[in-house]
Amino acid sequence: MDNYSYDYGWWGVVAFSVLFFGLFVLSFLAPRRKVEWRSFGAFTAFIVALFSEMFGFPLTIYPKMP
Repeated sequence: MDNYSYDYGWWGVVAFSVLFFGLFVLSFLAPRRKVEWRSFGAFTAFIVALFSEMFGFPLTIYPKMP
């Protein structure tokens, strides 16, 4: 009953998802000015954090562990 299986460490999926969503948004927004590139950088940082926690490593588990 205590045989748990975690699906973490899928770094290929993380890289593919970040590239896919980054290029998808880049194709629609097409930033030209410096301010637009900053906004795109903030969005990319959010996407990297999102997918790295979903498929890479669980950041929220570490504070909850005894």
